[in-house]
Amino acid sequence: MRNICKGWGEIYKGWGRVATPSLSEIEEKALKMVKEAGEALQCDLWKALNVSSREGSRITLRLERKGLVKREPVVYNKRKTYRIVLVQRTFKVNIDDIVGCPCFSCPDIERCAPGQPISPGRCPALTKWLEAEASTLEEAA
Repeated sequence: MRNICKGWGEIYKGWGRVATPSLSEIEEKALKMVKEAGEALQCDLWKALNVSSREGSRITLRLERKGLVKREPVVYNKRKTYRIVLVQRTFKVNIDDIVGCPCFSCPDIERCAPGQPISPGRCPALTKWLEAEASTLEEAA
């Protein structure tokens, strides 16, 4: 049987946690300010961060690319700027997608971990289930 779980341990390490992009110190500070205010004008944000308008623009662009904020163009004091709004992440999980996963009924779940004798990367039941899921997705496409 082909093991399609190769590399599964890398995914498993973050299981149960939401992956967040790595942020620089200034990006964290900017994101914190936007979270506390709910929204902020880009021109006010770079002034509060004590950086140039160019650097402030780059910071908000990086946060937008990482999917953490959304920039909406506005005119403020007869000048074009952006309203920075925090992106609300919603996760749509359908229980039907994971109901057949063998991990939920596995007697070895407490001992299962990457690098251990019992691991998701070596589990034949999980591999079989993932192959079946992959084939149903291929058939649907």
